[in-house]
Amino acid sequence: MRAEKSKALLHADELYTMSRDPNEDQPELDRLHLLVTLYRDIGQIVAGQVAQMRRSNETWVTIGEGLGVSKQAAQQRFGGDPAKVRHALDSILTDPLF
Repeated sequence: MRAEKSKALLHADELYTMSRDPNEDQPELDRLHLLVTLYRDIGQIVAGQVAQMRRSNETWVTIGEGLGVSKQAAQQRFGGDPAKVRHALDSILTDPLF
């Protein structure tokens, strides 16, 4: 998870730099691509954190509170067998942003 966090921080730093110093050499499409990459990296970190919390016997109520969703929504997205968790991670990586 440390490598994923580092990637996300690098992307966030690059995005921050781009936003503070707009440059004609970095078109809007590049910024959008960077945002999507950051979104995916954060999704991987969230999925890893949920998995760690479940291994530590945290309840779905607690996890749902942390995610800002109901217990049921957290369980549906991340719960159950490892295949479901993998599917949740895949959906994070492929879901449209909106």
